[in-house]
Amino acid sequence: MTSTVHGGVGAQHHPADTGDAAAGRGVGVTARRTVFFVVDLVVAIFRVVVMSTGVAIGFALLALGVGRPILRAVRRMGVAIERLDHRLACDALGVDVSLPPDQSRAPDGIVGALVGLGRSWRRLLRSVVAFTVTITVWAVPLSLLAMPVLLAVGIEPTARIASRDWELAITTWGPAIICAVVGLLLVVPVPAALRHLAVATVGSPSSVERSSS
Repeated sequence: MTSTVHGGVGAQHHPADTGDAAAGRGVGVTARRTVFFVVDLVVAIFRVVVMSTGVAIGFALLALGVGRPILRAVRRMGVAIERLDHRLACDALGVDVSLPPDQSRAPDGIVGALVGLGRSWRRLLRSVVAFTVTITVWAVPLSLLAMPVLLAVGIEPTARIASRDWELAITTWGPAIICAVVGLLLVVPVPAALRHLAVATVGSPSSVERSSS
């Protein structure tokens, strides 16, 4: 009897604990996605540099007979990096999608190396877009939320229009608080925006359904 009562009391507190834990996980996932999109741009740049250097060396040494093996190694390295990058992206972004298609039968040598280089540049372009979107969706609401803080420390937020001879300055608490409220409202859809961006970055979740069917 006593153990049943204690179990019932514990069960009453369990949903609240689960909600707090879920909220904590949501914040952690959002923070992890933000960090990933920032770091991923650096990784994509490094990948393009490595692939471009390998392809250039391979073409330069074609006349010596060692260029083709180098280009073949560059292609295989590109495939390995792409699969590893995709797996790390899935783990970091919390999006369950399938890995890129197997490229073991892709063209080898010169054509394969050029294809891998093109895929690296496409990945870099996607990383630049993801980085820009991430910075924008955070910068706009955070800048609005900072208005009251800036006004409290004696800094008057000012927005100047370069093409016109006028400026907008927030000098009273009323507009500053309104800006903060708007910024708070704009923070709400940020996790959803980052999730959609994560899906667009690593692929569509429907690919999992197609691969499992």
